[in-house]
Amino acid sequence: MDLPRMIKSVRLLRVMRSLRLLRVIKVFQVPAEMLQAVKSDFLRTFLDIACLFLLLVVISHFIACGWYLIAMLSPEESWARLQLAERYQQSIAYRYSASVHWAVTQFTLTSIEIHAISVPERWYSICVLFLALVFFSFGVSRVTTSMSVLWQTRKEKMQDAIANRIQHFLREHYSKAPTLHEVDVPVLKILPDTLMMKLHTEVFLPTASIHPLIAELQRDSVGIREVCHHAMAELPTESKVSIFHTGSACTKMYFIAAGDVGYRNKRGERQLDEDRKWLCEAPLWMPWWNRGTAIAYTSCDVIVLDCTKFGEIVSCRPDCWSLPVKRYAAFFVDHVQGDWAHATDLPEDPAVLTELIQMSFMKMGGHGHFNSASMSATLNDSYSISNRFRQS
Repeated sequence: MDLPRMIKSVRLLRVMRSLRLLRVIKVFQVPAEMLQAVKSDFLRTFLDIACLFLLLVVISHFIACGWYLIAMLSPEESWARLQLAERYQQSIAYRYSASVHWAVTQFTLTSIEIHAISVPERWYSICVLFLALVFFSFGVSRVTTSMSVLWQTRKEKMQDAIANRIQHFLREHYSKAPTLHEVDVPVLKILPDTLMMKLHTEVFLPTASIHPLIAELQRDSVGIREVCHHAMAELPTESKVSIFHTGSACTKMYFIAAGDVGYRNKRGERQLDEDRKWLCEAPLWMPWWNRGTAIAYTSCDVIVLDCTKFGEIVSCRPDCWSLPVKRYAAFFVDHVQGDWAHATDLPEDPAVLTELIQMSFMKMGGHGHFNSASMSATLNDSYSISNRFRQS
């Protein structure tokens, strides 16, 4: 192999070795990968800006070294010979700090007492100024972008926090899924009366039958359909809205189909139990004024039972309802008047109501803990007590 070919081979090997320097580019990927691993947005932005300043320091170092090298190698008068003439200025620390100071001022577009004197220094200064202009624009843009991203992220988090609070409020106060009401479906008005009666029974009866008396009356399917169709209606109630107020004349009984309702009177406030979600039974059997205020804690679906219409329907069915219901009315009124000072709109004890129903519908031989003489007198006055039945 001849000498020129060997020289070319050696040069090619050197070039290939120089290509290995491209691996240095991977070093710049390390900070980016580290930033991606950081979870905190504030810390990520801070590290991004810190890396930018670190890059500025490294570039300033190399520019300062080049600036000092040109001054020392220049055969002409240079800034180093002019500025470093004093003995105390001959230390390496002062030379390096002066060079770095000059380099940093090029990036910040400011000036110091050190300036270019020779032609090489001036050309070097011009090149550094172009580089500094590009880096300065890039740095300002990078910092502005980072701060904007941080602000936008915090703004989104604030919006998310507000959205979470709104969702929490809606879950607490509108926890039940929206219910489709009869007024929302205009086409129901064209349905025949028989279909509407069946529809009302399917909608209202499951809620109303939680009361022992309604559960007993539903044995008469025809009569209970009349009650559901003619005497019951929907009353959608929004959260924080009062269903009735203290002292108002009451002519309706209320069943809570969905939602949470609280009752407040002079003795305090309480929420209705899940198994006793009705209010104001007394107006069915006697004149009544509300003893407290009912408030919807959440959006509620309330079913109201019109007392007058209920009495008319009961009186129209003397074969199976009239006498037992009048007996129940008498027993109920006697029970309420027996503890009149503590009478409220709240539901009575289901066990007490069940016993009253058993006595009213002749399903119980004895009268339990009720006074028989009092009950007999009350039965004799049942027609005067249940005035609405006799009027109907």
